[in-house]
Amino acid sequence: NGIIVQWIWDFSDGTVITIDYPASPNISHLFGTNGSYEVFLTVMDSDSCQNTTSRIVQVITSPIADFTYESACFGYPVLFTDLSSPNGGPDIFTWNWSFDDPPSGTNNSSDLQNPSHIFTNPGTYTVSLIVTNTQGCFDTAMMDIVVDSLPDVDFTMANDTVCLGDNAEFTGIGTNISTWLWDFGDGIGTSTQQSPIYVYTGAGTYTVTLTVTDINNCQSSISYDIVILELPAVDFSYNNTCAGDSTYFFDESVVAFGYVTSWDWDFGDGSSSTLQNPPHYYNTFGTYQVTLTVIDNFGCTNAYTELIDVYDRPVSAFSFDVPCTPAGQVFFYDESTSSNNNSPIQSWLWDFGDGYSATDINPTHVYGVVDSCYTVTLTVTDANGCSAADTNFNVCVFEPLSVSFTSTEVCAGQATFFQASYTPDYDSIYTYTWDFNDGSPPVSTYRDTISHTFPGPGNYTVELMALDTNGCSVTIYESAFVNELPSPDFTYNMGTCEDPTQFFDQSLGGGTQIISWSWDFGDLASGTDNYSDEQHPEHIYPPQDSTYQVKLIVTNLNGCVDSIVKTVVRNPCLEAAFDSPTGTLCANSEVCFNDVSQIYSTSTNITNWFWDFGDGTTYTYDIEENPVCHTYISGGTYHVRLIITAVTNTATLRDSTSATITINPAPAADFYVTSTTCLGTATEFTDLSDENGASISSWEWDFGDPGNPAGTSDKQNPIYKFSDYGTFNVELIVGNSFGCSDTTSQEVEIYDKPDAAFSFENACLNNPTFFFDESEDAGASISSWYWNFGNPLSVIDTSNLQNPDYMYSDIGTYDVTFIITDDNQCKDTVVHEVEVFDNPVADFDIYDNYQQEQGQVYFVNNSSGANAYFWDFGNGEVSDEFEPVITYSSDGLYTITLIAYNEDGCSDTTTFEYEMMFKTLYVPNAFAPGNLGWEYEDGRFIIKGVNLYRYRIEVYDAWGNLIWESDALIDGKPAASWNGRNKGNPNLDLCPAGAYTWKIDAVFKDGTKWQGSDNGDGNTKPYGTVTLIR
Repeated sequence: NGIIVQWIWDFSDGTVITIDYPASPNISHLFGTNGSYEVFLTVMDSDSCQNTTSRIVQVITSPIADFTYESACFGYPVLFTDLSSPNGGPDIFTWNWSFDDPPSGTNNSSDLQNPSHIFTNPGTYTVSLIVTNTQGCFDTAMMDIVVDSLPDVDFTMANDTVCLGDNAEFTGIGTNISTWLWDFGDGIGTSTQQSPIYVYTGAGTYTVTLTVTDINNCQSSISYDIVILELPAVDFSYNNTCAGDSTYFFDESVVAFGYVTSWDWDFGDGSSSTLQNPPHYYNTFGTYQVTLTVIDNFGCTNAYTELIDVYDRPVSAFSFDVPCTPAGQVFFYDESTSSNNNSPIQSWLWDFGDGYSATDINPTHVYGVVDSCYTVTLTVTDANGCSAADTNFNVCVFEPLSVSFTSTEVCAGQATFFQASYTPDYDSIYTYTWDFNDGSPPVSTYRDTISHTFPGPGNYTVELMALDTNGCSVTIYESAFVNELPSPDFTYNMGTCEDPTQFFDQSLGGGTQIISWSWDFGDLASGTDNYSDEQHPEHIYPPQDSTYQVKLIVTNLNGCVDSIVKTVVRNPCLEAAFDSPTGTLCANSEVCFNDVSQIYSTSTNITNWFWDFGDGTTYTYDIEENPVCHTYISGGTYHVRLIITAVTNTATLRDSTSATITINPAPAADFYVTSTTCLGTATEFTDLSDENGASISSWEWDFGDPGNPAGTSDKQNPIYKFSDYGTFNVELIVGNSFGCSDTTSQEVEIYDKPDAAFSFENACLNNPTFFFDESEDAGASISSWYWNFGNPLSVIDTSNLQNPDYMYSDIGTYDVTFIITDDNQCKDTVVHEVEVFDNPVADFDIYDNYQQEQGQVYFVNNSSGANAYFWDFGNGEVSDEFEPVITYSSDGLYTITLIAYNEDGCSDTTTFEYEMMFKTLYVPNAFAPGNLGWEYEDGRFIIKGVNLYRYRIEVYDAWGNLIWESDALIDGKPAASWNGRNKGNPNLDLCPAGAYTWKIDAVFKDGTKWQGSDNGDGNTKPYGTVTLIR
């Protein structure tokens, strides 16, 4: 039940350190050399009781850090290669690189073994590598590396625009350059000269790239575009190939880059021109050969020739008719005739002399200006594109009738007056017809004035149709405006007992603004104050409940007037008030307020109370409560506010009042169970109560232990040992100097301990031994496992896995310790002896082509110390025989595995990669060729084989002449066959029946030479005969 007051550490290297409470007992120690040290810890408690424990500490040799790197050029990754050595210690487990390049951000470090890094600038960087082995020992290596700048590179071109077929000349620019590499961008050309010359094979824009390597082996590239110009594409078009008229030629040549600088036309009738788009006059019709030759601004030239036909022309003629109506309208009629060669007219072009035209055969045209005569021309064009024109200089039209009217602008309900007029003044009007488009019927009159009352405000489209004495009529439309009356409206905010009532104009102007307001507040007793011409006036009504009729008259900018009358209700007065509590008030204790609010009305009551207690807490209710109580959480000064609400038939009334009160602080009881306790150990309690500004002066603990009725304490932070496991309700009451107190309680659970147990598989030397947790919990899940496998000579002989495995490197008996801890931090320990057995040795030899059969393999078992075996032949077959024989059916690489077992259940495994290759070459001794037989195998001399590396066959006739030969292979198989015909015969005639000699030279893929075939006679040789049957 005491506490530890002293710790004595003995590191077995001559160093002993003593630590006294309250200093931290945890220390670190630097051992001078590697090796095994038994470290002793002796502790002494406050009762001078001592205990000692020890553990073996294995001090491991640190690794040696080292690295190298490849060339470092700015902008390119620098590759680093780790050369670190374990130095006879454990394997290196981690690599931590720092590249001394902070601007690279997160890329300034790496945990790869062999990383790469792109430095942000040229210069010298101190790169460091820290390597750490599996036991946490580490070493650091540092090296300065120089990141070289990239070489400056540029090149010039003699001309960046070159005609197709001309030389493109380039000059590379750079210093300390060791190699030049040009890519001319066309997927074909490259060069290693500094100043190459290149001729492109196609036109286009190419990106030329020069890549240089300097003496530091750093590279840079630069690219420019070069334009290879296509020769100009010559073409032209023409129109109006008619005799006796100009034929127009149009250059349509295309130059991909640049422009054409000269044109040379040959018209085929002895005439020529150098204009780009020349006209030419052919005197007679016929066929002519026209040639255009062009030269562009780069001096490239090309020509194009085309035959054209020149035709005779039609005869143009027309007549016309000018009707009375509509004004300016004329009807035209085509009277043209075809040319002498009867080519039909296909198009008509009318020029009406007023800037307008038409393409109809017999068009109708309306002239915009009357009292005028016009020159009209008709041009007709026949199927040959030949045209002719006819002109009439006297097509005359007259001025049309025009009418207009005006109207007065009025307000809704007033009559609108209309006045009509017309031109020309020498004309005479027979009748006016008015349509007001408001649902009323049209009105006809010979008078030019009329009045009409519209049904409502708006913009009306009025239609007037005038008919003159010539029978011509015209219709016009004009707008007539009837202004809208204003729409008076207002709202108001009724004032409180002593405040004025505010009125707010909400009137609409009827499409314009309101310019005047006239108010009558219905309160004649107020005298002149009963009236106002303000837009938003105020008026003070008497305090008594009453109802008033308020009238508002408004006038808009159009002079239109309207009014409205509304009822205004005067509401009763409302007064909020409450009495604050007196005496000393404490936090966390109830504080009560007495509501004394009232309303001055016999028909209306208070309907809502809203309290704001000043601590972020509010309270509201609809039925009167008195008193109203509230508990403050902490001491301080609080501003308390009450808002009351009453609802009348016309309004919602509110009033508020407030007061300030002082609340003395009270403690907030709280505590912490400082350790999770298992049965039989002491539980520590720590007071966490908050003083809240006043010192706590008393603590009362009740541990709620039925087995110990006297389980109480008045200490601030007591220690208590419970009599049994289970859940106990612990209560703490704290009090301060103001006499204020607080109580809290927590359930404390005392846990039972788990039961540790485990089993393990057979332990074999240098093979994993699997351990299995079989522990039982005591109601809480087991959360951690600690295993010590009893091997002090091993660097790592512990594990925290639930079901670990461990590999012993020596046979013998080991004490395995197993410690479990559950979620409640309760522990239990168990120890078992584990015996480690020796392993057998698995070994075998292979004899393939067993009993002269390809694919058959005999396995010779050379294992030792074993009494059972398992074979896996890699082809899906397995066996437990001592020395099995199996047959492989196909080529392939097979992994053969033998597992040997001894009587202790230990095993050893060995594997062997066995490559199986079938080597076959079959030669038939007869075949029967024929016209149909070539489609089938018996119609050809077919040699079959597999896995051939090299192969050649020759077939000779009886006189020693070479008839057929082949060395073709596909996938290691002969790819050609003989169809029985002589390759030397120009007619490829079928060879005569009889015996033909064949000779084969073949080597298989494994390098063995084919020895031959018995060809049916029992003798193996690489030649034989085949019989051709006809």
